[in-house]
Amino acid sequence: MNYLSAGHFEIFTELENEARSFDERGIKLVSAIYPYLEQLTEIALWFNDRCDQLRLGKTKHEKYEKYRVIASDGMSYLLE
Repeated sequence: MNYLSAGHFEIFTELENEARSFDERGIKLVSAIYPYLEQLTEIALWFNDRCDQLRLGKTKHEKYEKYRVIASDGMSYLLE
């Protein structure tokens, strides 16, 4: 999940700093996008936690599919 953390905390911060160097529109765009990025990251981390449980043998394949659908639906809703 390092790539998620990097995207959320490092890369986005760099983009935010770069947007500030342009104009007010860049700042507004960053402000509008960040809440979605935050929610998408939370969904992905939640899903990753469930996959870790699968690797440890704590859940069955049916539960994986259920978690995958929940995560997919949540992400789709945010991206509409």
